[in-house]
Amino acid sequence: MNDDDEGFIIQERLTANMSGGLFLVLSNLFLAPAVYESFYLHEDASAIVYFNLIIVSSLYHSCRAGFFCAVSYLDHRKLDYLFVYFAVLWTLTTGLGRSHAISMRVRMLVFCIFFLPVGILIIGDQHGIAVQIVGGLLPAAVMIVLSHNKGVRLFRRLPWAIAAFALGIISGIFMYAMPYKTYEWSHSIWHILSMLAVVCLIYSTKRHYLEENPLDDPEKFRR
Repeated sequence: MNDDDEGFIIQERLTANMSGGLFLVLSNLFLAPAVYESFYLHEDASAIVYFNLIIVSSLYHSCRAGFFCAVSYLDHRKLDYLFVYFAVLWTLTTGLGRSHAISMRVRMLVFCIFFLPVGILIIGDQHGIAVQIVGGLLPAAVMIVLSHNKGVRLFRRLPWAIAAFALGIISGIFMYAMPYKTYEWSHSIWHILSMLAVVCLIYSTKRHYLEENPLDDPEKFRR
């Protein structure tokens, strides 16, 4: 741990308060709809990914507020950031261009290729643009190219996709544009908006019919 880390911890602890910490912890429950919808669609792995993020984020903000720490504060901070990007990578690789034309084997290959460098960056205490590029922009670009090459649409329900992007953009304002002294409430709002964006993204890639189709075109081949 270097001096910058120690200073950051002291600063966060001094600015944390009980009501703000409780708000941050409880705001993680807005990811619960994504867990439910994933279970409903029989995508158990996705449900577990989102459930784990709820737990890890809640533990981090609980530790930050001085309620309870399962591991060291710095480890909580890194775990929270790591699981956020785990969920981002998982959502991008398993959600975009949902079709059997892009096999799960290929999707997991893309996931694993990008997760290792993301993990290295985060463990190395990087929180800047490099993590966002490697953990978000590049895997999204790969999935867009794969979908285009396979003739698969990125989204099945465009209005839900637009809602997801709109929520994501608005949440970014609360994440990056708000002053640090507003962290408790601005970061909580970021939780709420970004987690609702995940649900919208799930709906945007949801099949119109639940049964699987070898050609994976339920809109064309009705029940």
